Amino acid sequence: YQGLLPSFWVLAKGETETGVTVHWMDERLDHGDVLLQRAVPILPNDTVHSLVMRSKVEVGRHLLLEAIERIERGDAPRQPMDRSRATYWSYPDAAAVREFRARRRRFI
Repeated sequence: YQGLLPSFWVLAKGETETGVTVHWMDERLDHGDVLLQRAVPILPNDTVHSLVMRSKVEVGRHLLLEAIERIERGDAPRQPMDRSRATYWSYPDAAAVREFRARRRRFI
């Protein structure tokens, strides 16, 4: 679920888990080698907002701090991304919003 609005897309597609990834930066979005990743469960009552808050704010901020500490210590991993499993998602269209709502998901 690379690209735009991953929290929307995982809810629209009925996933039970999502994740947070810290990448080594290169010239493309969501493209660099993986430095750290953490799984984040999707709860039955999750909204886009609650999932963003949990994944980006609660998990993501700690993961970013861990990544910075590991870079400073010189033991930061560098795992090439498996491009065969990568997907890219853009802005949702009307059909995607219908799918999202059919799963009884909400934005807030």
